[in-house]
Order: sequence, then structure tokens, then C-alpha cells
Amino acid sequence: MAQPTGPSGKLYMSISDASADIQSVNDIAMTVNKVELRNSAGAWVTVSKTPKTVNLLTLKANGKAELAASADVAADTYDQVRASVSKVDVKTKSGTKAAVLVSKTFTAPAKTVVRANEETHVDLDVEASNSLHTAAGGEFVFAPVILVTSRSGADVTVSSDNNVTASGGTLDASITVGTDISGETRVNARLSPNATLEIKGGVPVLINASGSAAGASSGLIDIRTGAVINVGGSASGSATTSNSGASGGGSTIINVGAEGSGSINLY
Repeated sequence: MAQPTGPSGKLYMSISDASADIQSVNDIAMTVNKVELRNSAGAWVTVSKTPKTVNLLTLKANGKAELAASADVAADTYDQVRASVSKVDVKTKSGTKAAVLVSKTFTAPAKTVVRANEETHVDLDVEASNSLHTAAGGEFVFAPVILVTSRSGADVTVSSDNNVTASGGTLDASITVGTDISGETRVNARLSPNATLEIKGGVPVLINASGSAAGASSGLIDIRTGAVINVGGSASGSATTSNSGASGGGSTIINVGAEGSGSINLY
């Protein structure tokens, strides 16, 4: 990425997994091609565009947050995080199969504050067990559910094996975002594990009780309560925010995590 011309801080990106056990699945390899933040001017700032493949369930088993990216970014208050995913491979006892993605981009409305001479840590904790679904014919569908947390003024340590730990600072955002069958991100909502899915023309389709294709807002449940969300409805929720602004340059760490405990950071 281009180096900022003004005051800047270092941004670290990582991926972790805090998911529950997924029967018959040995691992889930997710390849992230790019991670970006949207600045106060509404422009997307690239943190990393180096492809990185992470094994989510291995991260969970090892309890790691592995470094995925680090970069100097301009001091600012960023309002969104976006990750581009090129593929997700599901590894089972019978072999490896590519999951069908509901979307190749994931965007979360999470506030990220970077201040001069400070470090900021952003964690994208992918809930693998809630993101992976089965469809007719034994196919897999990946509709990501990610808990995004952002902490400014943190003390961040990266070990020799790229494990990231962060403590202290101010929690600026804590928000869980899921995706519907069309790939649209929804705060506090995710695709139900009971949803009936089919793959038609390489695209995942939600099937209703009559056997017809259902609307994109069907088949959703509230992440917090598990309650079914009516067609056209949405679960409400917002990031936990602080009013502190950014000035000068600081260091930001983004953790891309997966349900379980593990994360990956890209340099």
C-alpha cells in the first residue's frame, strides 16, 4: 500500500477462530485477498492486498490470533472494515471441497480510531461453525458471521511465531455482523442453521417450505437470541463507540478472527 504522507500509525491485521466444533469437518481454509478501512472522507484505504490463507479450525485448536497484516495508516477515525475473500476450502475425511460463497466481500460498520504514536487493534473473529452451511447434494455454503472489535491505544505484541496479543486501550467497537443468502451484511443477524439451501448456476439459493426460492431476508435468525427474523425484518445492533478522535499518526492492529480462539495477522 502507498505510505501516508502525514502522521501515521502502524496497522496490524489478524485472523482468529472461536467457533464450536463442526462435525465431519477437519478444517476450513479461508483465503483473504485484501483488507481495507474506510476513512473519514469516505475513501477506502488498503491495509493489505497480499493473499493470505488461514486454517480457521487449526487457529481455534491452537488458541492463536495469527498476524495477517501490518501497515502504517494515517491517523483518522475509520467507520468500516472490509475484507475480500477469494475462496473457502472445506477439508473433510473424504477430501477437500470448495464452499460456495454468498459474497466475496464482507463489510462491517465498525469504528476504528488511529491516533498519533499509538497502536490500534482490530479483531475480526470469524465464527466458523455459524458461517458454514450444507446445501443439497453435499455442497457447502459459506455465509460469514464475524465479531468485530476495535481497540485504540492498545499495547500490542507480535511473537516470533506471529501470534498477536493486545491489552489495554479503549474499546471503540464491538459488533457481530452476519450475512444473508444474497451476501448482504446484517448486524446481529445470520443465516439459520435450519435453512434449506440449494446451488443453482453456481449461486446459493434459499428454498422455502413450498420448494420455491425465498427472498434474501428469509431464513435469518437473531444472533443474540436465536429468534427467527420475519421476512423483510432485520436484527438491530450497533458498534460500541467512543467519542475520542484521531490526530497525528498511530498504530492499528486488525485481527481477523474465527469463532474459537485464533487469529492471523498479515505483515
